Amino acid sequence: MPPEPWPEHLINPQGLRAIYGIASPPLTAVRLRRLTLHEDGPALTLHGFGAEITADVVLTAAGDGVAVRVTAPATTVETVARTAHLARLTAYAQE
Repeated sequence: MPPEPWPEHLINPQGLRAIYGIASPPLTAVRLRRLTLHEDGPALTLHGFGAEITADVVLTAAGDGVAVRVTAPATTVETVARTAHLARLTAYAQE
């Protein structure tokens, strides 16, 4: 069975779907500017689309929550959370 599309793992996919419909962009080779693990969270923040570092981001079901895996050339970060929340969306169109 193929994995669910990554927006299915968000608690707030409405804004993403309003822009992209059901054809959300893949999270492969995204430009990743910063990855922050918050000690007061627990929270993981990804800031992207602005640097030369690229990473693949995968969201999958994990029990009652969601697993997040970020794989870059020299680093892999994995975490499991109760929820995944899209705080802001920034994208650029290629013409």
